[in-house]
Amino acid sequence: MCSRQLAAFVLAFLVLGSTTLAADVNSFTLHDPNIDIRVFFQKLARSGHINILVADDVQGPISVSFEKADPEAVLASVARSRHLTAAIIGGGQRLSFFVGTEAHLRAFYHEDYSCLKQTLSRRGSASTSK
Repeated sequence: MCSRQLAAFVLAFLVLGSTTLAADVNSFTLHDPNIDIRVFFQKLARSGHINILVADDVQGPISVSFEKADPEAVLASVARSRHLTAAIIGGGQRLSFFVGTEAHLRAFYHEDYSCLKQTLSRRGSASTSK
């Protein structure tokens, strides 16, 4: 291993030292007693290979502890804990979600829920919503 690769590895280890994060497509692990919710959603999106669009005023610290959890279930759990809704807004190779309040969803869809195909249910699986 050359010195640049070693330095990059050490830097990455130090940056992630305060949190534990495992990047498995089917599982998400993160333990952090004080993480900004927007940073949390960024880590979840990267690790879970999903796209997450977060409403502008969704902010503040949260405490999380997930071990080998399904990324969509994690998204649904955290959204619910903050009285937010996670709605599926696109598919393709990577699912895309919008996270915000019901008012945010109405504004996002310009009061037209006909294009809202699915929201995450309480168990974290996709369900049809109108």
